[in-house]
Amino acid sequence: MNADPETKPVHPVEDKEIFQLYERLYFHEIDVREKLNYRLQLPLALIITLLGVLGSFIQHFHHHQFSYFEIGFWLFFFISTAMLGRAIFFFSKAWINNSYFLLPTSREIDKYRKSFVDLFKDHHQGQVLTRNGFSQYLIHSYIENASINADCNVRRSGYLNRTGMTLIITAILLLITVFFFYFGEINKPASGQSQHNCAHSIQPTGARHG
Repeated sequence: MNADPETKPVHPVEDKEIFQLYERLYFHEIDVREKLNYRLQLPLALIITLLGVLGSFIQHFHHHQFSYFEIGFWLFFFISTAMLGRAIFFFSKAWINNSYFLLPTSREIDKYRKSFVDLFKDHHQGQVLTRNGFSQYLIHSYIENASINADCNVRRSGYLNRTGMTLIITAILLLITVFFFYFGEINKPASGQSQHNCAHSIQPTGARHG
């Protein structure tokens, strides 16, 4: 099979372009890290809000007698609590124990460059070897750190997405819980208890005579 005479040979990418490529990839993953940190704020606010809603249910709960509304309330209350706990678990996975790898400090990088200078100072192509060796060192650092950081970002992003979906499900379950809570009048004290409290509050205090 004859080759196409007009086909041009593919030239390898220049070292400078390779260096710039991995440099962009490295800083891209660092930028993604900052965006993920920013995305943590909304789920945290929602978790605090939903915890407050659950606490409000407990604070204003009044047991009258077992009814379908009260059974439904407790059923969806516990399911909502479990789902919120699951969301907190996913959120904690996206927030903590996520290590990122960064380039060494400028002092360490310059120290490494000088080691190349000392190594090839007596070679007739010392400058070329020093430049190539140092460039390969930086490219290798960009590749390794960008790869580790990319894996970390993918893992955190997955946990954040699962946190968001779980919080949406929790919010829907809490809306159903609110229905049972208010329409079942579980938030109101029993009529007898209310009258007793009212009578106790207006009971006159006996005067003390000397």
